[in-house]
Amino acid sequence: MRIDILIGHTSFFHQTSRDNFLHYLNEEEIKRYDQFHFVSDKELYILSRILLKTALKRYQPDVSLQSWQFSTCKYGKPFIVFPQLAKKIFFNLSHTIDTVAVAISSHCELGVDIEQIRDLDNSYLNISQHFFTPQEATNIVSLPRYEGQLLFWKMWTLKEAYIKYRGKGLSLGLDCIEFHLTNKKLTSKYRGSPVYFSQWKICNSFLALASPLITPKITIELFPMQSQL
Repeated sequence: MRIDILIGHTSFFHQTSRDNFLHYLNEEEIKRYDQFHFVSDKELYILSRILLKTALKRYQPDVSLQSWQFSTCKYGKPFIVFPQLAKKIFFNLSHTIDTVAVAISSHCELGVDIEQIRDLDNSYLNISQHFFTPQEATNIVSLPRYEGQLLFWKMWTLKEAYIKYRGKGLSLGLDCIEFHLTNKKLTSKYRGSPVYFSQWKICNSFLALASPLITPKITIELFPMQSQL
């Protein structure tokens, strides 16, 4: 069972104009694109559509780029509105600063999160203590600042991936699941049906994936280089 993840960086647009990719957008998407005031937001939006539709093209090559239509549930999880497919395709998106990740599968719901590792001063301690479980916060606080922030970002991406997999948004709360990361082993504690996690450090970001598949075949590609990690 297969899950594909595509990752792109907005530095791509330093080499080519965004206008060269407007044909990826339908009329509604162009309206939304034009509403963004900041260049960084425009870049993230069109990059997310390029990656998503590039991935979808592999599953449904006969559907034109502009035909795809999407919506979100009340908690923000995206889904395909058109075309109506004989076999459902599941996908999830995430972005951080200047990077976009798209995960897609024809087998199951999934959640993905990518976060650039960055210095939060001491705010990571406050966030951990207010939004993580007591044990997770204790584990983070007990570490030196650099290691503590790395653990914080690992935890954050895993939690976000789980919440996005469930499709309930932050209504679940970041403390709805507890993670233990020791000796490179990841374990989790929560109530509900089994969920399995994968996590990678890619460049200067952590990427996390949540799905119900215990041993999926996961392919990660960098766009536009098409090189597997």
